[in-house]
Amino acid sequence: MGRELRRREEKKSGKKAKVTKEKILKSVNPYDDIYKMLKNFGIILLVIVIIYFLVATLITKELDWFSNNNSNNTNDNASSSNIILAKNSFMQSDSEYYVYYYDFTDTDATISTLIRNKLSDKVYKVNTSDAFNANYVSEEANLVNNIEEFKVSNPTIIRVVNGTIETSYVGRNTIIEFLEGK
Repeated sequence: MGRELRRREEKKSGKKAKVTKEKILKSVNPYDDIYKMLKNFGIILLVIVIIYFLVATLITKELDWFSNNNSNNTNDNASSSNIILAKNSFMQSDSEYYVYYYDFTDTDATISTLIRNKLSDKVYKVNTSDAFNANYVSEEANLVNNIEEFKVSNPTIIRVVNGTIETSYVGRNTIIEFLEGK
């Protein structure tokens, strides 16, 4: 059958002359593009949520699913109002305050109790095991007023007056002697 004959028959029956492959593919499901877009959006959202949980658990330790929640920790370490990063040690709004550097996972109950009972000034706490504070922790303390060169060992208490270090106490025994003498 020739082209002319086919066209005449299609004209008589009222059908369209030619249907291309592109028209056939588009006529299958007009919502395919919307489904593809929603699927891509869902994948991107899932990746963002996974990245957030990885950062929250591994780096900032904001989410701690693997710790023992049955421990009777009566320390005042849970209040987030006095927990700071080491880089903010000299930038607090108070003119006189103490900064206590220690590992939150290895809390010394004696020191925490003495701090709570003996120190009347504001006490800020810095977690030395936090990844954000890793640049400021070393075996040997270098207690200078320049935050770029500042290093503490675990545990350390410094007294800051008007943004500069007035006194410092490094090591468990030194800290306990200082606090018992107050």
